[in-house]
Amino acid sequence: MRINHLLFLLILFFSLQTQAQNDPISGDRPGMTTTGITLPRNHLQIETGFMFEDDFDYYSMPLFSTMLRYGLFNRFEVRLAFEPIFIAHTDTLKTKEFGLNYFKAGFKWKLLDEKGIIPSIFVLSNISLPYIKTLNDTTYAPSPDIRLAFAHTITDNIGLGYNFAASWDAEFHTSLLYTLAGFLKVNDNVDFFMEFYGNITDKMTAFDCGFAWRPKNDWQLDISAGKGISAYSYDFFVAAGLSYRLAKRKSS
Repeated sequence: MRINHLLFLLILFFSLQTQAQNDPISGDRPGMTTTGITLPRNHLQIETGFMFEDDFDYYSMPLFSTMLRYGLFNRFEVRLAFEPIFIAHTDTLKTKEFGLNYFKAGFKWKLLDEKGIIPSIFVLSNISLPYIKTLNDTTYAPSPDIRLAFAHTITDNIGLGYNFAASWDAEFHTSLLYTLAGFLKVNDNVDFFMEFYGNITDKMTAFDCGFAWRPKNDWQLDISAGKGISAYSYDFFVAAGLSYRLAKRKSS
């Protein structure tokens, strides 16, 4: 409940400083592939949503998975992300858990602009903050991750993105991840995507697709669904979310 109140207060506070934007909003959701956009300086973006996932042995429902993004400079943004989650085991549905899946801080930095066949390149890094109690118990060491994101413009309406990432848990066990996504601009307000992604370490491979709709310049709604492909993947998931961009009003 406190998280909902925090989100409401953040939106209310920054709404008082909002000004119209020329470029439409672009979020890092839906999907697993990070988009080729960093926020302009002094812009705040809130991205939140929920998901239902069937993982054979249990159902999980991340509730209001939220990322706060702030443009510190025109090519550099800082981020704060957290995810409350509800888990019910499928055997009897009596074993239930609710708590924080993660709480992490990080950045996204645009290293290189797209030029010809050379893609735009971004680096992202996060640290799961220590001394915060989650479903996996309280950790006393930071858990870092790093990701390289690449974005190509194929035509005015078609784009390609792919990511390579590595993450470490509190005991520094390594996971290697990848994503590959295609993006289609259906019209000025609607985008479609489909992607393959996986975890090389865990031998997990999955597919998902979905839509993003911008009813207004600074608002985006999204819906997506995915299906596990490999034997080590989840069964399926469905997700929906909301993104909202705010800008600090310039002093007159």
